[in-house]
Amino acid sequence: MRSVHSETTKTRRTRAALDGGQLVIPWECPERVDTLLAGLRRAPLPAGRPGR
Repeated sequence: MRSVHSETTKTRRTRAALDGGQLVIPWECPERVDTLLAGLRRAPLPAGRPGR
């Protein structure tokens, strides 16, 4: 699996998400980007360039 990240992701703050036909508080938020990136940095994953 490839992970792709852009700092512009952190500027997006969604107010609601549609789940099961209802508007709910979204899981995705700028703070979650930091949490995911920290976990990826700790994991022993091979680095690569997109398309290779």
